[in-house]
Amino acid sequence: MLTDHFKNSKLFFNFYLPFFLKKHDSDSGGFGMLQQKILIVDDEKILTELVSEALFREGFCNIEKACNGEEGFEKYKRFSPDLVLMDIEMPVMDGYESSSRIKAFDPEAKIMVITGNAYDDRARRTLTEGIAFKVLEKPLKLFDLRRIVRENLPALSLA
Repeated sequence: MLTDHFKNSKLFFNFYLPFFLKKHDSDSGGFGMLQQKILIVDDEKILTELVSEALFREGFCNIEKACNGEEGFEKYKRFSPDLVLMDIEMPVMDGYESSSRIKAFDPEAKIMVITGNAYDDRARRTLTEGIAFKVLEKPLKLFDLRRIVRENLPALSLA
């Protein structure tokens, strides 16, 4: 299914459905939920919800959300996620500042920037300064997001 409801805004996404939960090799034989923790920091509520739902359908059940950089930093300290998906342009505190604080707090933090403008100086600086390992540009392709999450959380791979 291809959605085009937001085609004329920066909230345009291509979603290809269906998503499938992977069978987990557990004694119960049920569908397993992956235990890695993911923090999504973005002020665009619809994006946060869509990404959260897509990751949940991939088996990730430990997902927290924050609507600005300051809240994201505070949640990082309490939640200790394995991966952070960080927008750059947000109110209160932007994603560059939040990501910088997260890296200062935890140098091992894995941060992926998701931005509407990959040429934004702050987005590029997250890469050149070693704050983020990847910048994805909106409109977001969930196939790419899924692949990158899988590659960077290898202990419980979705493959």
